[in-house]
Amino acid sequence: MSSNGGKGRLGFAVSRQALVWVAAVVVVLVVVDVLLVTVALGRTAPGDNGQAAPIPTFSSVPAATATPTARPSASASATADPTPSATGTPTAAGDGQRRFLVAVSASELWRATSGSCTGGDAVVERSTDGGATWKAGSTGQYDVHTVAGLDAGGVKTSIVAGTGASCAETALSSYTDGEYWAADDAALVSDYVTTDSRIHMSSGTSPSPCASPTQVVTSGATAAVVCPGVLAVRQTAADDWVQVPVSGLVAATPTDSGFTLARTGRSTCHGVEVDTLTTAAAAAGSKPTHAGCAPATTTSGAVAIAQTDSRVSVWSGSQVLTSADGGATW
Repeated sequence: MSSNGGKGRLGFAVSRQALVWVAAVVVVLVVVDVLLVTVALGRTAPGDNGQAAPIPTFSSVPAATATPTARPSASASATADPTPSATGTPTAAGDGQRRFLVAVSASELWRATSGSCTGGDAVVERSTDGGATWKAGSTGQYDVHTVAGLDAGGVKTSIVAGTGASCAETALSSYTDGEYWAADDAALVSDYVTTDSRIHMSSGTSPSPCASPTQVVTSGATAAVVCPGVLAVRQTAADDWVQVPVSGLVAATPTDSGFTLARTGRSTCHGVEVDTLTTAAAAAGSKPTHAGCAPATTTSGAVAIAQTDSRVSVWSGSQVLTSADGGATW
């Protein structure tokens, strides 16, 4: 027997044994695959986990992004204009307070209350509709407690105010219709009654020519001081004061020819009586001339009067009354 024949039988035997091992491996792999499939099917089988959630859908259109609501800035809140009030008296105006009323034109008026260093603060307001509605000025940055004088023009408005914890006398002016104020040594106001009942004019401060002064007004070179029942008048700073008896006198306003007066408690007027007094008549101590009667519903508190051309305005109680013919009709 040759050696080649032996090798052939041995190679055949080895190949057969390899086939057996391959078949065994295939069987094992099949079994493993079956087990894996079974486990996978078990995990994906429906269980008792409640209702299935809806299948999500997708869109090529992006969802809208919510825009946050803009918050007002602190400066915008601080400078917002106050709501105009009706013709009612400001809260700070109570018994014993003085009132100030200035007419810039037929439509523009300014008014203020005197306030108190220890009580209610003064209120400064402006009207652009002849006194129908009013808007308060923002004097808070100066901590204004009192107002001793008020003057207004086409460019600026000025007040003499008591400010701060010490209620120190300060002249303030506004070029922005009362929205902002600044200390002003050249303020329009020069005629007013000081806290110690003296009178202040452009020439300086001096004792009052009459008792309990409430107002100082000038018409040209002529000055007048309003006191209860008396109007003290002098033509120039070199002249003596003339005492003009005017019963019920509560306020005055200058005119081109002299003064227009407001009087209360008159039997001839159920309201505020309006009279005129020329500078010549005042210097002679003559009585004023009756002009008309403003039908104010109350005259128990402070009263203020203002005039521009023939338009007269009277502030009494909660009313601002207007006459277009010098006080004859209202």
